[in-house]
Amino acid sequence: MKRFFLLLLLAGNTPAAFTQVQPSLLVSGCPDSKSVVAMNYKTQTLIWLDIQKETGKESVIGPVASEGFASMTVLNDSLVLLSGKHIYNYRSGSKLASPDGSLFCSPSGKKLYRLKDGLISELGMNGQENGSKTTLTGLSGTVIHNLIRINETGTYAAIAAATGKKGVSIFIADLKQQKIIKEFDDFKEGGGSKSVEFLDISPDGSQLIAGNSKSVKLYNTSTGKEIGEFEEMPKNNRVDFKQASFAADGKMARILSAYKIYTLNTAKFEAEENIVVSNNIHITRWNDKYGLTHKEKVKITTDYFWYTYTVMADNKYIIGIAKHKKDDDYILYYMFLGEGGIGNKNMAL
Repeated sequence: MKRFFLLLLLAGNTPAAFTQVQPSLLVSGCPDSKSVVAMNYKTQTLIWLDIQKETGKESVIGPVASEGFASMTVLNDSLVLLSGKHIYNYRSGSKLASPDGSLFCSPSGKKLYRLKDGLISELGMNGQENGSKTTLTGLSGTVIHNLIRINETGTYAAIAAATGKKGVSIFIADLKQQKIIKEFDDFKEGGGSKSVEFLDISPDGSQLIAGNSKSVKLYNTSTGKEIGEFEEMPKNNRVDFKQASFAADGKMARILSAYKIYTLNTAKFEAEENIVVSNNIHITRWNDKYGLTHKEKVKITTDYFWYTYTVMADNKYIIGIAKHKKDDDYILYYMFLGEGGIGNKNMAL
């Protein structure tokens, strides 16, 4: 990657440790599938990057509180939603609106919503109400900013809320019926193996994926039953999940860990080690006569580890950011996806 391009991402001192609650750097793809927007919470800068021409524009926008779980989604060819609260113009760096309530958008960013006092309203990109309103029955607790996901058609939503006694529930809402149809209440606040740090709902509303740095679980939203738990081998300290989301067709979900991006077949609950941050990861496995792995050793010589990623609108590329294990240094990866959205090639710009 050319050094002048990296400087756009490296301005200021970025914290060495990443947390889902307060990340210092996020990235989201633009509708043209040629550019991305990055937000550096530490340096208070919003950065628009043309990933093909390796040019960009950086705007200092001032402090933007993440309010728990920071997030960013590009809405159209000029606007971005930051931290579930603020609408900014990423070309000019100017704020457009900060409506009351929790803001969230469809996976494509084409539809914007607000949840306030149990009422979901569709908003225009200017932050003003201009569409349907849905009153939800059965929703309780204090809604957690940026842990709200809705499917593209706006018929189902997954909403995380603190429900008291350090408990967190994920509510599945049927927006046509205007009610909560399922509650998953086995999560806790404050991190740890039972916390929820990211979630997503499938396009048809039938599945929920939720997790934290330790594990990622897939659920059936109708029955409430767990379909499967995705784990990396803890004995090798490979447990560090950061992100999970469904593909547009719902047939798979992508799970990001510090070392790899996995592709999870949501029907069979089978995962493929899809994209690695470096080829300098060597895995030795010992299998029994039935082919089952009972011991594994991992040798890692890379200095960079996955930080966050975004899938481009054309589903041909993943843009990923990797962080140096010691230095405040980030690399932007431009990774090709293979046929059907599955591939294992990557290219550093």
